[in-house]
Amino acid sequence: MTAYTGQGNSVPIAAIRAAACLVAVLATVVIAAWLLDLGTLQTIGVGTATMKLNTALCFLLSAGALSALTRGLSGHTTALALAGVSAAISATVLAQYLTGTNFGIDELIIEDTRSAADNAPGRMSAITAIEFIILCAAIGAATRQNRTASGIFVASTVGGSALVLLAIVGYAFGTPVLYSPGPATSIAFHTALSFLVLYGALIAFRLDLGIAALLRARSPGGMLARWTLPAILIVTPASGWLILQFELAGYYGAPLGSAMFVITNVVVVVSVLWVASRQIDRINAARRQEHGLNRAIVEGALDAFIVMDSAGRIAAWNPQAVAMFGWSHDEAVGRTVVDTIMPPEHGEAHQRGLARFIATGESRILNRRNELLARRRDGSEFPIELMITPTRMNAGWVFSGFIRDMTVQKQTEAGLRQAQKMEAVGQLTGGIAHDFNNLLSVVIGSLDLAEGAPAAEQRDLIGSALAAAERGAALTHRLLAFSRRQPLSPRAIDLNALIDGMANLLDRTLERSIEIEHRPERDLWRALADEGQVENALLNLAINARDAMPDGGKLTIETGNAFLDEGYAARNAEVIPGPHVMLAVTDTGTGMTPEVIERAFDPFFTTKTHGKGTGLGLSMIYGFAKQSGGHLKIYSEIGSGTTVRLYLPRADEGPPIAAEQQVVPIDVGSGETILLVEDDADVRKLAARILRDLGYSVVEAGDGQEAQAIIEDGSVRIDLLFTDIMMPGGITGSALADYARSHRPLIKTLYTSGYTQSTIVHQNRLRPSDIFLPKPYRRRDLMEKLRQALGPTDQRRG
Repeated sequence: MTAYTGQGNSVPIAAIRAAACLVAVLATVVIAAWLLDLGTLQTIGVGTATMKLNTALCFLLSAGALSALTRGLSGHTTALALAGVSAAISATVLAQYLTGTNFGIDELIIEDTRSAADNAPGRMSAITAIEFIILCAAIGAATRQNRTASGIFVASTVGGSALVLLAIVGYAFGTPVLYSPGPATSIAFHTALSFLVLYGALIAFRLDLGIAALLRARSPGGMLARWTLPAILIVTPASGWLILQFELAGYYGAPLGSAMFVITNVVVVVSVLWVASRQIDRINAARRQEHGLNRAIVEGALDAFIVMDSAGRIAAWNPQAVAMFGWSHDEAVGRTVVDTIMPPEHGEAHQRGLARFIATGESRILNRRNELLARRRDGSEFPIELMITPTRMNAGWVFSGFIRDMTVQKQTEAGLRQAQKMEAVGQLTGGIAHDFNNLLSVVIGSLDLAEGAPAAEQRDLIGSALAAAERGAALTHRLLAFSRRQPLSPRAIDLNALIDGMANLLDRTLERSIEIEHRPERDLWRALADEGQVENALLNLAINARDAMPDGGKLTIETGNAFLDEGYAARNAEVIPGPHVMLAVTDTGTGMTPEVIERAFDPFFTTKTHGKGTGLGLSMIYGFAKQSGGHLKIYSEIGSGTTVRLYLPRADEGPPIAAEQQVVPIDVGSGETILLVEDDADVRKLAARILRDLGYSVVEAGDGQEAQAIIEDGSVRIDLLFTDIMMPGGITGSALADYARSHRPLIKTLYTSGYTQSTIVHQNRLRPSDIFLPKPYRRRDLMEKLRQALGPTDQRRG
């Protein structure tokens, strides 16, 4: 059975539609009876009162309106229109009674051939017209989400249901005054039942309001209502009816019957209240125990804990808050956070943010860790980490905050950074001293020998000194590149043309056993960079790749357009979000360990043998990339080769990115379930959030073994496997996909990796026809690949 969630509740719409259908069928039967003059079908049930033609017509319209409500927002307009027609007919009939004027509404379908005293065939009773107006008001209010509409809905459903219940009780107890209190006010038994069915369906549609909300509540009041209402609505009328039947049969008189009715109801109500009270006592005892436990946890927490109301006043203040801020519990409670713990310059921004959240529900700091400054009672400021969680209460919002003093941690981090800085400086100066001492040894030695050497030998010795000096100049240039102080001449360059122009140089530089492949991006943006530095970077990367493939292999050079978003910038230091042009160099060599990758950009760090490299190559490229406003990223694993991606800023940005994003509408999911397999926890968390924002259900796995267990579980629905290709544990993404298809033949697959697609294809880990999404990717990139793998949303829904 599907569920309707338009009002924030899970409602079985099949039951609501069945109720509407039942009333519609009954109304259709009555309309046919009037058209065919079948008197038996005009009166169904107890009594002789008939359901008039206009009454049946309004029931048909109201049932249609109720059914339209269950279609979601798209059906609300139809529901309001049908309810409006029904209300208009009922109001016109009621106006005829009030004014004594015949507007002809009763003869639209059947000609009035009877006297006014007989009530014309199409004329409904006055009480029925009032009921329809109340019912239509409830239908209209059910489509709105505000305080006024909620009040109208509750009042209409309660009042309307009470009136028809009186009529039904009147029929059950043989009391005509309850269903026919005056002339032209009789309500037929099947009319009353139809109203009751429609009111019940409306209450089920809005479970968040009125008696339905009370019955569903987990509070003591909700539990008491669940115990007492059945007794009031079922046991009490049933017992009264049985006592009446025995009285009418002559077993006893009216006095004894009345006494028995009172005694029965007292026994039932007292029994229900006694059981409910015992349950409430148990609930309250459990809550007191839970409250005590929570209090012990909060007071014993290592962090400060405070609670703030929607006006910014402090309502709770634990001992750790006393120690951290210097305000006692009695001093802090009742004051605002602006007056106690917040630096004065942030007070106005806090008030604006609080007002914005209460008005719109939007906030930049709630439900996330925030690092900021706080103020002690003595006015001193210190760094804290703050986590605030909002909770909706009857009287408004309350905000619970855990606060951690970050003073010691910040001092430790600063000391660690200083130690790392000094280690880097020591390594840098040691490497410089070593290399310059070697170069100066050649210069000094050559010039010293040249001083007393024959003229024929002086030229060679001076040449050696000059060569050493030139190497010193080159070393200085690399140091400037590492420190981001080299002079640059950035201009718009075409990376594809630059790579083509270096083809001969790369062929001469690399071994014959190394195959070079260039994969240019069509419609490549121009990059803003120093052309000579890009050439040096590419040559350095090619030489590093050559050294990583001593037995030969394949070198792939790729270009592409890329957009580094805010999420990628948050995970990678000094990245400027925006459009970039990518240059990727991939080898099939030995690869790097995580420890080597972590130190790859350090100056003078090298894994090559002595004399094979200075250790400044990657650090120079890294410095050049950062000085140019770009980024450098390494993807590598032992035995799987290495990909180095150089991101350079786009020279001509063209249309604003927001405009480009609006060209293609976002294609969201239709409830499909995606198995996300990613070994990096941060990347997995981000990808899962994007997928859920796009409308997909997500099942997460950290490696191939965990994913296989999920695939084997037949109770878990999986529409698509979204997997990283290179994962620890021995199970690659392609092997996992084969395993998934063997268990679930219809499953779709989308691959991702930090390596380039050509590298993975070359290693036989991916077929050229497979759908591949390179890292890093934007939300729109992921959306488009999912649409490619699953098909457009409209086709999936069809």
